[in-house]
Amino acid sequence: MASSPLGITSWGPDHTKAGTAFNVQPDGSASLWIRANRSLEGYEAAVDFNGTLLQGNISGNLVTAGIPADLYATPGKYTVQLLARKGNDSVKSNGVIFTVQ
Repeated sequence: MASSPLGITSWGPDHTKAGTAFNVQPDGSASLWIRANRSLEGYEAAVDFNGTLLQGNISGNLVTAGIPADLYATPGKYTVQLLARKGNDSVKSNGVIFTVQ
């Protein structure tokens, strides 16, 4: 059974300076949060950060993911998408831009 299209409604932060960690976690790593247009409870989630798949942690319609330092070491505009899977139901969100200055 197909579900409604998956969309990103907000995310943060949406930029950083090259090599500067953002939303710093207790271990010093960077983290990104993404709010979806629907709950992803019961799904497995991943964050596609410019072609690199990262483990997503789900809480309702909020997904968080740790972002390795090498992914924000170089200035540029990087596409971020959510991927979610539950059984045979696999969905991919719209893309948003994360800017590294």
